[in-house]
Order: sequence, then C-alpha cells, then structure tokens
Amino acid sequence: MAKKFPWGCVLGGCAATIVVVIVVVSVAGYFGVKKAKELGESMTDPAKRADRVMDVLGAESLPEGLYPGFALSVPFFMDLAFLVDNPPKENGEPGHMESRGLIYFSVRAGGHQQRELERFFEGEANDAELLRQNNIKIDLDRLIGRGIFDGQDSPVRWVSYIGRMKDHSSSAESLITMLKADCDDSRMHLGIWLRPISALPEGLTQSAAEDGGEPEAEAGSEAPAGSTQAATGEPDAFEAEIAEFAGHFRFCVS
Repeated sequence: MAKKFPWGCVLGGCAATIVVVIVVVSVAGYFGVKKAKELGESMTDPAKRADRVMDVLGAESLPEGLYPGFALSVPFFMDLAFLVDNPPKENGEPGHMESRGLIYFSVRAGGHQQRELERFFEGEANDAELLRQNNIKIDLDRLIGRGIFDGQDSPVRWVSYIGRMKDHSSSAESLITMLKADCDDSRMHLGIWLRPISALPEGLTQSAAEDGGEPEAEAGSEAPAGSTQAATGEPDAFEAEIAEFAGHFRFCVS
C-alpha cells in the first residue's frame, strides 16, 4: 500500500471535498475525464453515495445507529467505505464519525503485507505498525480478545483492543475491533469498528489484559487461548456480538 489517505480529515468530518478531489484525480487516469466527473457527482449525491457504500460493503442493511459515510474506489487497486454515527447534513454532505463507526478497505497487498497482517491477528505481533505505515494512526492499549468465525462469504478473524484512533473527532478511549476477511484473492480486506468503551458487555473484565497479555481461561475451561470466555463467563458472547455486526456485510465482494 504505497498510497496514503488523509484519515484524520475524514474522521474529523471534512470528508466531502477531499473525497471528490481524490476520486476525480484517481479515476481520470483510468476512464477519462467524463467518467471521473460522473463518479465525482455520485459522491456529492447522498442517495448515490449511500448506494456505493452498500455496494463496497456487500450490504443490504446497516447495523442500527450507523449511516453511510462515503465510499471510494481506485480501479484495480482499492475500495474503501466508511460508516458513521451522524446522518448526512442538510446540504447533502456526509455526516462524521463521533463515537461509533466502521472503516473498511479492500486493497491489493503483497505477500509480505499479508503475512504481517496474519501475524497481527494471530497474536504474534501485538502492535499496529502495519496500519501506521499506511497513515492509519492507532494506539492499542489493552487487549480484550481475538478469535475467528464464519462470515457471510469467508472466515473472519477479529481482535479487540481498548485504544485510541489519532485524529479522531473524539480523543476518548474506544473499543476498537479489527476484522480481517480471509477472501480467496490477493487483496487485504480489513475493517476497523469503533465503539465507546461502554459497549463492552457487562462483566467483561480487563484484568487479564491490563499488561497487554491474552485473557486466560479459568481452571478446567476449554476456552481457546485469546477467547473472551473467561472474562465474560459466557462462552463466545462477545464474539457472537461481533459476528452479528459483521453479518450485515459480504466483505469479499469488493
């Protein structure tokens, strides 16, 4: 991923102008000025913009409380979609992400990048350096858990942390869940789901993750390493909530 994206501006709510400019410049080289103009116009039309977001996410409906932000596609290279917790503005511009939202991108990635991402989701590399290299500035403080479940069209790996996303409109700590769809292609399919810490299920303790370690299973438990069974007392309850959220999307369509 050689190209970088101004995530801070997007998360702060100034997406409309940035997106239209990037779409026009990026697409012009592939389809000419006319096609770029058409796509630029679709980004400023709330209905067309929403349709494009739904297409990139492979969604027929959205989780309650989230709205289409915008979507961006660079042919043969990248598809990007944002969901935000503020509805579109009266002038038609997309709303911004305040405390909840989803950042999803599907991008061509080399073998090294794919392996590094695998290491991160499997717990072999507990930092977000791969994301920072692509200008996604994220601090991960305390691990909550990790796992894998069957998505609509592929297995989906997940890992959840308490942390902060720099340049976000809110500086408060968030519950950050990262989702990786294991699609049968050469792309990296990654989602970043942000929620307030209050979204943690009641009874979920962080004592086992305070120092960055994995939550440990209780004596006699058969919970796999990295699960949240011991912390919640309810096997797979936290993962089930994540799977329900991801069930709105077919990540491998983009």
